[in-house]
Amino acid sequence: MTIAARPSSSPERTRGSDLVLVARRADRLKDLADELTRAHGVTVTVVAHDLGLPDAGRTLRAELESRGIYATGLVNNAGFGTHNALTDEDPDRLQSMRASPTSAGPTPT
Repeated sequence: MTIAARPSSSPERTRGSDLVLVARRADRLKDLADELTRAHGVTVTVVAHDLGLPDAGRTLRAELESRGIYATGLVNNAGFGTHNALTDEDPDRLQSMRASPTSAGPTPT
């Protein structure tokens, strides 16, 4: 998941927003964060957070706000898939897959 945060006051940048990259494993996002910072002069914060957990949006929002980060936009590409026939899938896994993209984002106020 990528979250656009309030625009940076960085003098070398004339447009754009800082970013927050969110995934279960932060180590996979660190290189991307460094690349985006170098290429675009934005501040990129990496957060390890399991978006598949119940109430993930609320807990992520609380974590970001505790760091002084307030979301202004959201690109939610969180999700996962399966490779089995629908009739062979675990119903709990299907429920998690269905809920992930719709409930993982920060909860609006």
